[in-house]
Amino acid sequence: MVSFANTLSQLAYSLAMRGDLVSAQAQLSQLASLNRRSGKFHELEASAYAAVTQFITGQNKLGLARLRHLQRECLNRGYAGIGLTVLSLLVRFGDIASIPALAEIASGVESGSREFFMEWSGAMVSQDPTDLEHASSVAKKYGFDLTAVELATHALNRFHDSGKVHKSMRTANKVVAMREQLPGLVSTVFTSIEKPKMTRREHQIALFVAQGESNNSIATRLQVSRRTLEGHVYRTFIKLDIQSREQLALFINGEESGSQTDSYYS
Repeated sequence: MVSFANTLSQLAYSLAMRGDLVSAQAQLSQLASLNRRSGKFHELEASAYAAVTQFITGQNKLGLARLRHLQRECLNRGYAGIGLTVLSLLVRFGDIASIPALAEIASGVESGSREFFMEWSGAMVSQDPTDLEHASSVAKKYGFDLTAVELATHALNRFHDSGKVHKSMRTANKVVAMREQLPGLVSTVFTSIEKPKMTRREHQIALFVAQGESNNSIATRLQVSRRTLEGHVYRTFIKLDIQSREQLALFINGEESGSQTDSYYS
């Protein structure tokens, strides 16, 4: 039976992951005022989601320190299940040092989702884009949709870094489609306080998109293949954390009205 503290902490986490930081903090305040009498397992789980919500809402060091403390406590008490949850949260929010521990615990847990955890941790250790893309498919199969799009985004970044243009374009297409299925949901993997800048070519293409031109028309104008053009468009979507040509047009038109000619592309 889920305790009221668990309900509040998971609600706070859910609100934070959708960008509603004020409401998330309000839930944390209510959680702090509770006179908790639930069992240790539920107490640890509630504390984990409260800690990660603190991390998301700006108390990065405190939230991370609490999660690491909770992970050690779960290990000492032999709570593998909640320990796996804590490690999953640590990995999601960039604690690379927790990846080996996630792989180790996942290998010993009797769970219907064991394959998912093994593929996820293994791909995060290897950072091979093909492994990351496969792990994304496994995550999707088990219903871990956010982790699936996070893994696909990692794969996209690795393909892009290694210069594998065609695979990068294909994966970018996949990421955009997956993001459209999770409206409003945010993640540190594909959002940042300062968005990456567009290249001058990406900015040029974005201007044509904002004017309503089709991919075929823009490709002809710039004397590039449609496939190359689509790659530029999808990478721009990822950089700006948008999901449609309409959103790109709104972004560009808004920036143009602000006369920020050189501030948003490199």
